[in-house]
Amino acid sequence: MKPGNATEILKQWLDLHELTLDKPDSLEQQGPVRLRRWRNARGQVVVESRDIAGLAHGVPLAPGEEAGQVGRAGPFLLDVGLSSTHGILRFWGLGTDRIDEPRSFVVNRQAATREVTPRLFGLVNKALRRAGLRSRR
Repeated sequence: MKPGNATEILKQWLDLHELTLDKPDSLEQQGPVRLRRWRNARGQVVVESRDIAGLAHGVPLAPGEEAGQVGRAGPFLLDVGLSSTHGILRFWGLGTDRIDEPRSFVVNRQAATREVTPRLFGLVNKALRRAGLRSRR
């Protein structure tokens, strides 16, 4: 993704939560990764951004068989030691080994919640396996 595209997507999520780009609640530098988080009035992290210095146009991967690793590097699938797929699943409350445990997450600024069922989690896993972003174990 081009940095400008990422910024535009980030601004849309921040606007949804009535937050501003220039005022993250926390900023951490973890090697080449800059992590920014924005919290709502209740102190919940509602938007998170990880920027990777020098990342080319593609999907960040951490290839391998260990926890948090998945996929194979290739065109537009970049081995940078960080799996964007795992990060997204974890942020949305889908990154769990317990598929029998539904997760809830806030879906809009009125604090409506949606429950993620084991069936939906199974569909997400299936899609990730077909895309080669999750091992077939």
